[in-house]
Amino acid sequence: MRLRQSKWILRLETKHGGKMELEAMLTEQEVAEILRVKKQTIAAWRCKGKDCPPHVKFGQRVLYSKKALLNWINQKLEDK
Repeated sequence: MRLRQSKWILRLETKHGGKMELEAMLTEQEVAEILRVKKQTIAAWRCKGKDCPPHVKFGQRVLYSKKALLNWINQKLEDK
């Protein structure tokens, strides 16, 4: 299997010629930079059950889908 990565898409090619595209995930630090808050703020939102961006946990690692993050931001803008 070969992995190619553009900025937002992971392209997987299997040795049998199959192809699959996956959305690249953002780290907690990248999300913090986008939202212009501290990484600890996002962690606090998540731990307190406060309205926070949708995320997926892999062990101790927390990742965010770019598409889900953009939808979350747009929802926040509409709620104002």
